[in-house]
Amino acid sequence: MRQIIVGISAVFLAAFLDLTDNTSVSVAFPSIASSLGASHAVLQWVSIGNTLALGAGLALGGQLGDQYGRRKMFLIGVAGYIVTTVLCAVAPTGMALAIFRFIQGLVGSLMIPQIFGIIKASVPEAKQPAVFGMYGIVLSLAAIAGPLLGGVLVSWNAFHLSWRLVFFFNVPIAVVAFVLGYLYIPESLASVRQGINVLGAIVVAVATTLVLLPLSLMSTSGWPAWGFPALVLAAALYAFLYVSGMRKFRDQNVHLRQFSLGMAASLLFFSVVGALFIILSLYVAQTSQRSAWGIALVMLPYAVGSVLTSGVSTAAEARHGRALCVLGAALSAGFTAAFAGLLHINPQPAYWQYAVVLLIGGMGVGLCAPILINLILSAVPHDLAGSASGLLNTCSQIGAAAGIAVFMTWYFDGTDSSSFISALIGMTVVYALSAVLSALLPKAAQA
Repeated sequence: MRQIIVGISAVFLAAFLDLTDNTSVSVAFPSIASSLGASHAVLQWVSIGNTLALGAGLALGGQLGDQYGRRKMFLIGVAGYIVTTVLCAVAPTGMALAIFRFIQGLVGSLMIPQIFGIIKASVPEAKQPAVFGMYGIVLSLAAIAGPLLGGVLVSWNAFHLSWRLVFFFNVPIAVVAFVLGYLYIPESLASVRQGINVLGAIVVAVATTLVLLPLSLMSTSGWPAWGFPALVLAAALYAFLYVSGMRKFRDQNVHLRQFSLGMAASLLFFSVVGALFIILSLYVAQTSQRSAWGIALVMLPYAVGSVLTSGVSTAAEARHGRALCVLGAALSAGFTAAFAGLLHINPQPAYWQYAVVLLIGGMGVGLCAPILINLILSAVPHDLAGSASGLLNTCSQIGAAAGIAVFMTWYFDGTDSSSFISALIGMTVVYALSAVLSALLPKAAQA
């Protein structure tokens, strides 16, 4: 059991790095621009290039893990992440940084899809809900930690490294993940090797790029003229993939309704989380004199709430999974609505007021996130765990990019608390839709 715990710790570290990476780097953009003389366009590609490469490669990365070994692909991905992170830290120009970030996204697409497959292969089935509950906590902490780590590290400016410290900070964590993974993660792959669906991987990569590129540009440059045609074409490609894959999925005992509804609910639910904490950190910084550490303390109750309820949700999932998932999404909707009401009454809340509403928000995520993940992955047999993980992470990337693009554009469209209130109302609607979809899921995970 000790080997399993340590091995899972390695994949959790990798997940944490992936989830905090883009947001922590975004906070460092002003320092990067000043240090490297990088233009606004180059800074865009420092973020967009990584997102595109990661999102486009996840489906193929999942297939490679199923066919050639999830541990092997995970370790290759982590090793590549270490090398590219060092290259980013020493980048001499903004363009070099953008190129290294793109390559970092590619190697990340080998690392991230293996996480769920490794969990399903190495953790006893009875323990998997608890592990996915812990993964939900990692998601919550990472959503908060990204912008805060970026701000703290740049402000600290140890050894006068400024923004470079954001990258150097990740290197020892990734090294620990590699060593633990090498020593303690058992190898696993699909029992029946079906080959790599090259055409499918290419179509997924193209469709994902068509979605992520205009969404990523939207938050910084506005919606491009070709954005809607790109989304229409992407929708057609995804529809083709879905229809062509339905028979194959049925033949391989995939619970299609559970998998599809879970993915849709997950896309909506997680589209809010990342955007919320980027916007909240900006709002608190703009409306108060709090330091980066002070902002971290404001957000701490959210993490506490998530930890408190994630254990409850995983323990009661077998009997009340769907009900808890709906309750968590509804509680999250109530949180954003209450937050909007608080800011309407008092645009500069006291710490205890922040703490109360954020505690409620964290409790909602802790109830819903672990169950959603388990419902999605329990719909898929072990042999397809890597491929399913790639699709789930692709869906998460699209949701996160859409959330950041839409809600940050909404936020920057105004000049005072009213813009944040409008964004929070939009988040309330998205959470509510996620609750509706969750209500259509099976009562509990189907084995």
